[in-house]
Amino acid sequence: MNPEVNIELFDGLRDNEEILFVWRKNPWTMFRSGLVIVGVTLTVFLSFLLFGASLITSATIAFWFITLAVVGGLAWYFWVQNAYVLTNQRLIDLQYTKLFHHSVSEIPMDIIQDVTYEKNGVIASIINFGDVTVQTASYTEVILETVTDPKAIQQTILKVAGHWRETHGISAA
Repeated sequence: MNPEVNIELFDGLRDNEEILFVWRKNPWTMFRSGLVIVGVTLTVFLSFLLFGASLITSATIAFWFITLAVVGGLAWYFWVQNAYVLTNQRLIDLQYTKLFHHSVSEIPMDIIQDVTYEKNGVIASIINFGDVTVQTASYTEVILETVTDPKAIQQTILKVAGHWRETHGISAA
C-alpha cells in the first residue's frame, strides 16, 4: 500500500496495477484558510491591545484556538484527501468536496485522447501551478485542478498512456 494515498477511497488496485504518481493541489490553494487564521490572530492582538488581559481577550484567544483547529484542520484534511493518482492502468481523481461527500472518477489508459495544461495568472506562473485537462475518447474531461508543475504532469500522463498503448498493441487515435 502506498502511504501517499488511501487506496480504500477507491476500489483498490487491480491485478498487475502499480501506483506511479500521486499529485495533489498546490498548497497555495490553502491561502484563503491561511488568511482566515491570520485575520483571527490579528483580532487576538487587537483585543489584547484594547482590553488588556480581560475576559474579552480570553474569549478571543479561545475563539482563535477553535478557528485554528477547525479552519486549519479542514484545509489540511481536504488537501490530503483530494488526490490525483496515476497508475500504469488508469488515472484516478479522488475529490472531497464537503466533509462527508466524496467522489471518485477514473479514466482507463486506453481512452485517453488528449492532455492539455493551462496556467492562468501571474501568481500561477510565478509559483508554477495550473490545471491539467485530460480528455477521453468519449469526450468527457477530468480536470486536475491547481496542481504544481502542470506541464510535467501533462507530459507524464501522455508518456504513461503512450507506453500503455505500445505494450497493448493499440495505436493512438
